[in-house]
Amino acid sequence: MTKSAPQLTLASLRLVASILSARRVAGQETPIPPSPNAPPSSTVDSLPFRRGQWGAEFGIDDGTLGLGVLRFRSTRTAWQLNTTFGAAWIQTDSPFGDQSGTSVSVSLRAGPRKYSPIGPAVAAYVGTGLMGAYNWSESDDSRRQSWDAGVFGEVGGAYFVTPRLSLGARVDAWARYTAFRQAASSFPGIQRDRQISIGLSPVRIVGGLYF
Repeated sequence: MTKSAPQLTLASLRLVASILSARRVAGQETPIPPSPNAPPSSTVDSLPFRRGQWGAEFGIDDGTLGLGVLRFRSTRTAWQLNTTFGAAWIQTDSPFGDQSGTSVSVSLRAGPRKYSPIGPAVAAYVGTGLMGAYNWSESDDSRRQSWDAGVFGEVGGAYFVTPRLSLGARVDAWARYTAFRQAASSFPGIQRDRQISIGLSPVRIVGGLYF
């Protein structure tokens, strides 16, 4: 009996050690190496926005200046409020006499926008909403005013030079109702007209700042 006790104790210790070693190996997770063709998710699947963040947009196209404000509801959605302003003064000389004219246009639109990352530092976005505009023009012999109201849709893309600066482009489609009012010295009274139109705007270069 005195000789078998040490042998039994040694065998028990070896059994306990082997069980603990097996448990330790089983609890370890073997890391899976990332695929060389898959970009890091932090650069592709994320955008440099946060809930409650503010942004500003600016663009110039066809003689109009566009300014906008963004308010982000999440990392991928935002409310937008954009306005465009244009003014022109024209002076022409002809054998039939000199003519001059002035025109002013103001438009406003608002609605939601959704962003989607499509690559490192690149995002696409779509938006929709309501729009309105006022146009006024006057020449030597006439005066014209118009009011617009309608809906719009937009598709654009942005490249983030830094998390706070982006450059991109946008195209808009719209459907609107327009009312005209015109008075001319060559025609008595005031002429009025109304129309419904659908159109596609030219591509506009857009920059963005985010705070």
